[in-house]
Amino acid sequence: IRLEIGRRSLISWVIQSRKAGFALDTGEDAMLWPFLNPHLPETHSIIILPLLVQDQPIGGLEIHSSRKLAFSNKDIPLYQPLADKLAKAIYNARTFHKK
Repeated sequence: IRLEIGRRSLISWVIQSRKAGFALDTGEDAMLWPFLNPHLPETHSIIILPLLVQDQPIGGLEIHSSRKLAFSNKDIPLYQPLADKLAKAIYNARTFHKK
């Protein structure tokens, strides 16, 4: 999905700041209301990690939970390596496709 950077959303903030972000209770977070997926109605908390290649953002990885308050700063070191590998795989696929 392509989103306009600069819109008032958590994923835009994550991509621009290059830092992970959380929504610990999606029902209370007004920044998320326009972006909540109607196919995931049980989502109650989200962690979003930046996808970076050479410190340049190429997107964000969202991980959803059906529990409120499911994520904390302690989860960033657990999930960021996954986001880093995903960013590298996307970059490599794009580079290969251009050749």
